[in-house]
This record gives sequence, structure tokens and C-alpha cells, in this order.
Amino acid sequence: MTIAISALLAFFLFRFLQQQYTDSRLNAHLTASRQIDSLIIKQRQQLQQVASAVSTMHALNTLTENSHTPSRNHLHQDLISTQMDLGLNSIHVFNLNQNIIYALGTKSYQSAWQTFITNSIKSESPTSFLDCTNHCEIVALAPVLARSKLTGLVAVSASLADAILIYQAMAQTEVVIIKEIDAKHSIVEAATNPANTQAIIHKAALLKPSTTSQALNHSTKLIKIDSNQYEIARIKLSDNLLPNHIQIYSIENVTSKLAVVNTTVRYIFWLVLGQALITLGLLSWLLIPPLKRLLNTSQALSLLGKGSFSGFRQKVTLRTQAKFQDEVDILDNTATTLSYRLEHLESEINANTYALQKAYEQISNEKAFTTHLLDQTQAIIVVSNHLGIILSVNLFGSKTTGYPLETLTNIKLTQSALFNAITTADIDALEHLSTSENLKFQHEADMHFADNSIHRLSWTHAWLAHHSLHEHGVILSMGIDITEQIRNEIQLAYLADHDALTGCFNRRRFQAELEKTLATTRRYAMQGALLYFDLDHFKNVNDTCGHQAGDVLLKRVITELQNLLRDVDIIGRMGGDEFAIITLDTNQTNAAIVAQRINKQLATIEIEDLGIHQTISASIGIAMFASENISVRDLLAHADIAMYQAKQKQRGSSHIYAHAENAIHHLRENIYWEKHIKQGMSHGLFELFYQPVMALHDNSIQHYEALLRLNMGGAIISPSQFMPIAEQSGLIRDLDSWVVHQAIQQLASLDAQHQEVCFSINLSAINIGNTALLNHIAQWIFEANINPQRIIFEITETAAVVDFNAANQFISTIREVGCAFALDDFGSGFSSFNYLKQFSVDFVKIDGAFIRHLADNKDDQIFVRTMIEIARAYGKKSIAEYVENAELLALLKEYQVDFVQGYFIAEPKPYSHYFGNESSLTSA
Repeated sequence: MTIAISALLAFFLFRFLQQQYTDSRLNAHLTASRQIDSLIIKQRQQLQQVASAVSTMHALNTLTENSHTPSRNHLHQDLISTQMDLGLNSIHVFNLNQNIIYALGTKSYQSAWQTFITNSIKSESPTSFLDCTNHCEIVALAPVLARSKLTGLVAVSASLADAILIYQAMAQTEVVIIKEIDAKHSIVEAATNPANTQAIIHKAALLKPSTTSQALNHSTKLIKIDSNQYEIARIKLSDNLLPNHIQIYSIENVTSKLAVVNTTVRYIFWLVLGQALITLGLLSWLLIPPLKRLLNTSQALSLLGKGSFSGFRQKVTLRTQAKFQDEVDILDNTATTLSYRLEHLESEINANTYALQKAYEQISNEKAFTTHLLDQTQAIIVVSNHLGIILSVNLFGSKTTGYPLETLTNIKLTQSALFNAITTADIDALEHLSTSENLKFQHEADMHFADNSIHRLSWTHAWLAHHSLHEHGVILSMGIDITEQIRNEIQLAYLADHDALTGCFNRRRFQAELEKTLATTRRYAMQGALLYFDLDHFKNVNDTCGHQAGDVLLKRVITELQNLLRDVDIIGRMGGDEFAIITLDTNQTNAAIVAQRINKQLATIEIEDLGIHQTISASIGIAMFASENISVRDLLAHADIAMYQAKQKQRGSSHIYAHAENAIHHLRENIYWEKHIKQGMSHGLFELFYQPVMALHDNSIQHYEALLRLNMGGAIISPSQFMPIAEQSGLIRDLDSWVVHQAIQQLASLDAQHQEVCFSINLSAINIGNTALLNHIAQWIFEANINPQRIIFEITETAAVVDFNAANQFISTIREVGCAFALDDFGSGFSSFNYLKQFSVDFVKIDGAFIRHLADNKDDQIFVRTMIEIARAYGKKSIAEYVENAELLALLKEYQVDFVQGYFIAEPKPYSHYFGNESSLTSA
């Protein structure tokens, strides 16, 4: 391991030095490129200066004008001297026709010069360029002027090798110029020290342009000849400085430089390796003895698990003579002490094992039975033998009833205090329980507790044959105290019919009483009056004195009305400060007198301690009824119209409804809404809004209620404005069908992110028992290929209990399809809890009338809490509507309601708001 680490360190150091070497070589090559660049440019500039100097010779000016022979001879002598002094390859003189009129030196003129000659003559300016047609040389052109007039052109050339030799002298590096003849052949144009570079050029294959020379465009190449290593690198010059087929390479002997790197790496490798070996030796000398002892102890520990304590102590030798004890000595001493302790404990365990086995066999059966009984919480558990003698009663039974356990056991079951109010029929059933068909019996019975309080208990008795506690079998009885539940049901039944604040009938019960009264008048040809009124300026009382003062005023109003009216007259609170009175066997005159007496009595109300100083009055609408066939809805509407007529006339007055006042208005209104309902169906003006229903246990939303809206010119119309007309005209069947079909389509269109979402769809009472709609629902769900459990249908409690059998059959059929069902407006119907027990619904939606003022109304709090608990007891989920603020939400969380819905959670919005673009959907 140590050698590997040393080698690794040396390798990384080698890579570092190698990189340093590579970087230095790269810098050297860049420097070489810049130096040769500079030398070639300088040589071009110098040559261009020479050409310009030659062009100014007087003899040359004369020659370009008339080619006079004496001038030529004189010029020839001057130019030869210039050529020899400056080391020029050639001097050429051209006339304006670009013909050579004088030439000196090598015949280096090439056709490639022609373009540069033409441009120089045109521009009348000097220029220079490289020509490598035969041999690479620098050519400079300069115009010849005679008497400020262009008369010709002079061209001088010098070899490129001069610049290369200067660089070689500076850098002490061999330089080779390679000329590419074609794609497969190249020649050496020039080379410094050809004797040494010839072998290197051959081995590096520099004369093969398609291989090595191309590779050297991007890197260097290392060539080894004999014991020397040479680095070949292409010198990259500035753009357009050399032709593309000319390449310049530098060749440098780097043997000594590489040797320095390798020597340094070897030195460091051996240094690190030596240090590591010394360290390893010291560690081995220090650690091997204690490690051997530790290994011996660890191997011996397995003997403790096998119970070989003496064998462990024989294998572990304690160092008692050592001057210093290390950690291994401490471990050995501790393990030896532990072995003695474990040996002692094992002997005790063996001694007790036999006794424990006998005791376990005796109590195992009793323990299993006792554990089963104790697991039954909040119940009285009684075990009796086959003769009905009580063998045991659980502690909860004794504490709940207040009777000591001694008085409850060893007596006959039917004669004990637990059954001190049992009926003869129940006694007979208990005595024959072991021979009954299902060996089980359930009943309810009153029981007098020790404190003389009477409680109602629900008992379940079961015969357990051949039980281990008794060879003949036992009777297991379990009793649950349902007194509070019954009391809550009674209270809820009262609250379902009565206004929680005033104690008079609520709207639902008042309408039921009005229905009975109308039936009575038709049967006995009687006459009566419906008085409908609200308190004038009641809003001012709430705004100025507070809602508490308003509540006190409402209670006082009911008290005064009860004192004023007959016992047979019926009073109901219709909502807010609206009240209604049914008075039977009266005429218009007497009804008007009653209205006057009401206002007179209300005027006597004074509640100055709450800040109410104004005179209380009411605007009273009177609607007469006799034996004619009129509905409760229409009669209430008549009285409501009369009340507003009284308001318009004078506050604190009354008005008797006349049929002519509203007939035309209602007719026009019905025609108007029927027309718009039909247009909405035919023109696709109806749409579904969705309101989220939030689960309180985790604040998640996977449940949305579909709500119908009518779009009239951009105005969104609530169904409360057109639904009564739709129900009256029979159009409600088509509306329900459209809503169901559209909701199913939209549910089916949801993407994979919304696969857990379910929709609640409201159904009207008229569709209960609608076989055609049931068939359509099953067909639409099948066609949409969705899970029917994601659809929840809702009907109101009132609609369900009107025809209980039909509603229950309808609900059962829907559930057979796989859909869930919810009972809406729960708490507003008839005998709510009696029917709830029998309806096979999944959800119970608490009537919003109990939720709106829940935070301020103690009666509503009792009612709602009890409804939630009873719904849970029946295995149904509860939903609270109209949750408008955080205070209501916190209260409902405390009551452990399952779901909440309302504007505080989220407002109803179009489908696209919650689920994206709806453009892919088609209307039904």
C-alpha cells in the first residue's frame, strides 16, 4: 500500500513536471512564431526601402524614358554594386506596359508577380510580397518617377532564407522550410544545418503532407535518433504572410531538458518510498504485539456466546506483571469479569426456567382472554356461565355504573343490577341464547346506576361454546351507554324544527305547519291568514348596538308575540329578522286588526341597557287563504309581496295581498326565464363552475362540487334565479341531464396529474326514480372510461325524505354503478337522524344555516358537533358548507369535521381556472 502511494505521488509529480515542460515548450513555440513573423515583416520593409531607393536613381529614370544605351551601362554598374552590397537575388525594371526593360541576377521573375505589378502601377505606390513559385523569396516593387511622372517600375528580390538564418542564430534552433508540391509530395525548400536535420526530416515524415505535417498543425512531435530526442514543431505565422503550401518547422534537441524532468521524478519517488518504508516499519514494531493480543481476545469472545466461560478464561491471558496497562489489558480484564457474571446469571436462569414454564402454561389461556377483554374500551364487559351466573365484570363496568365488583358477580345475569330494568322478553331471549339460531342477541334497556340516574344501554350478548374458562361455554355480554347519544338526537330533532335563537319554529317546520293548515282549510272549508313581516330598521340596531343587541331584540319580539297571539296561532322565524304567523279561522278585517295589535305591542319594547332607543315596528304583509288550492311556496310569495307593498306605503303598516298585484308580474317572469333556459340549452350558454372541498386532516383538495351557471351576455347568473322556473316548467330534467353529462366529460378529460380528483354533482328532487337518467349515467361513465368512485351525487335531505322508499332505491342504484352519494342540507329535513341511519349515503353535508353563525351561537355549536359525531358513528364523512372565515375553520377543525367548503377556502370558478384549458371539451 505504501509503495502504491509513493508511486502515485511520483506519477502525479511527473505529470505536473511534464505539464510544466509542455507549457514552457508551447510558450517557446509562440515566441518563435512571433520572432520569425517579425523578421519576415522587417525584411519585407527593408527590401521595400531598397526598391524605393533604386527607383530614384537618375540613370534608371532616363532608362525608363528612352532606354538609352549609355544610361543602361551606367545603371548596370550601379545596380551590380547595389546587388552585391545588399545581397539581392535579382533586380528587374519594367516599363508602363509591364515589359522587362532591364534584368539583373537570377531569373526569378514569375507570372505570379503580374498581379502585384499591375496593382502597383495603378496605385503608383510601392508594395512587397512572398513568391515561392521556385524558391521562396521576398519581392519588393517601387514605382519609377521622372519629372513627377510615372515612367516604370523596379522590382528587387531577396531570399527568405536570410530571415530564417537570422532566427537560427538568435534561437540556436534548427529551422526547415517545407514546400508542398501536391497532396502527396513535398520538398525541402531550405534548412539550417542540412547534415543534421536531414535524418530528422526523414524520420518525422515531414515530406508527407497528408500525415505528420497535418498532425503538427495542432501539436509537436518528439523524434528519437540514437540517444538524442528532438522536438519538431510547426511555426505558425500571421495570416497571409506565407502561402498555404509553405510550412516552417523548428527542430530542437530537448534531450537534456527531458532528462532533468525524469531525474527529478526518480529522485522524489525513491525519497517518498524510503520515508514510507521507514514509517511502515515503525508502525509494525509498535502495533503488531497489541493487535495479536486483540485478535486473540476477539476470537475468544465467541466462546461466551456458546456458554464456554472457563474456555474463554483459559484462552485470554491477563498480564498481571505489566508496568503499564493499555486498552487491550482493560478489555481483557472487563471481558473476564463479564464471563464470571454471565456464568452466574446462566445458572440462575436454568434454575428458574422450569418454574416459569409451569407458570406460563397456567396463565397463558387466562392472559389471552383477559387481553381480549381489556382491549374493549368504553364498554361494560360481562362474562357469565351457561347457567347465567356472572363470572366477571370489567373494571370499566364497575366504575361506570358505580356498583362494586363484589355486588355484580356470582349472581344470575338477569337478576343483577346491570339488568334491573330488563323486560320479560329480553330475559327469555337471554335464557335461551345457547340454543338460538345465530347464538347472538342484541337489545336496548334502561339501567339504574348506583347514583339512581337512569341510563340507556345497548347490549350485545354472544354465546361462546366450549370456552377455556368454562367447559360448558360462556355468555359474553357487552354494553355501551347510549344515553348521551339519545339525548343529542332528541336535542337535534328539536333544533331541526326550531330556531336556535328564539325557540319558535324555523322555516322548514313553519312551512310544514303551513302545509298542514292549508290541508285543514281545504278539508273543513275554513279561512285563515298568513302574516309575513320583518322589523323596520333592524340593520341599524345590528350596526349601531351590535349583533348581541340584535339577538336580544329578536328574542323579545318572540316573547311579545307569544303573549299577544292565541295558543293556536303558529309563529315561525323565516331567517334574519323575518317572521311569519299563521292564524286560522279569521278574515281580512281581523287579520288587519292583528297586524295593528302586533305593531302596537312591538312599540312597547324597550331595551335601553343594550343601547336600543328607537321605536320597534314591523312592515306586515297579509295573505289570506281559504279552501282554494294554493301551494305553500306561492302563499309565502304572496305574503312577501304584500310585506314589500307595506314597506313602500309606510313603515310600521300592513298590507293585504290582492291576486291582481302579482299575477302579471309572475307570468312575465316565468316566460322570461323559460325563454332564457331554452336559449341557454340550445346555444351552449350554460357552464359548470367548480368549488373545491378541502380535507381537514391534511388540507388537501381532491374534491370539487360542480355548480351550474348561466352566461347571459357576459353576466354569470346563479341558479337561484332560474331554477324554480326550471322545476315548475319541467325543464329541470334536461338541465340535470346536461350537468351530469358535462361533469363526466370534464372529469374524463383531466390529465394524469388529477387522477385522484372527484366531482360532486347535484340532482334535483324530480329526478329521484328517473330510470332513464340512471341508464344514461351508467352509459356515460362507461363511455368516458373513468372510475365511478370519482363521482359523488348529491340530493337534499328534504327531497330524499319526501318519498323515502323511492329515494333509498335511487341511492342504492347509483351506488351499484360504483358512484358515491351525499345527503345535502343535512339537519333541515324531517327526523334527520332516523333517516340518516337508514340511508346508504357516504357523505353528509351539514345545512349552511347552522354554519354561518356557528362562532356566535352556542345552540348551533351543540347541534353541529352532535351531527358530526353521529355521522361518524354511522360511518359517514361530514362536510361543512359556507365556511367564510378563519374562525369558522378553526372551530370545525376542533369538531373534527372531515371536509370544509366555502369562500374562505376557494370561490366557485370555471373549469379552466382549476384544471387548465377546456377547449378540447364538447358540450353535451
